[in-house]
Amino acid sequence: PPPPPPPPPPPPPWRGQLGSGGEPARAARGSREALACCRWRVEFEAELKSAGEKLIVVDFSATWCGPCKMIKPFFHSLCEKYGDVVFIEVDVDDAQDVASHCDVKCMPTFQFYKSGKKVGSDFLELEQAS
Repeated sequence: PPPPPPPPPPPPPWRGQLGSGGEPARAARGSREALACCRWRVEFEAELKSAGEKLIVVDFSATWCGPCKMIKPFFHSLCEKYGDVVFIEVDVDDAQDVASHCDVKCMPTFQFYKSGKKVGSDFLELEQAS
């Protein structure tokens, strides 16, 4: 018989850890463990709310996406460098409701939020300006 398949890689250290209230546990900002991973829309919305006025950078990616794998170390380095910014990773396969809610069409996609609202370039405004 063929040998059994290799075991899956271990999950990232921040995935699946729960704090006392059932929310994702977080380390101090400025460390890689400070990355939040959201699998459910309610988690995502809680992260947006808890960030207050801080800038939030969201990375929508997938484990099978080559460009996502290439940019992930850089995204993690930003988390370490900018401790006053909230960084969130969303695996679009694990968190389809979040990806759908945020209108993610391809990976990787990066979105920015401030005060719970998406900020940055608006496609319609850009088209009207040209």
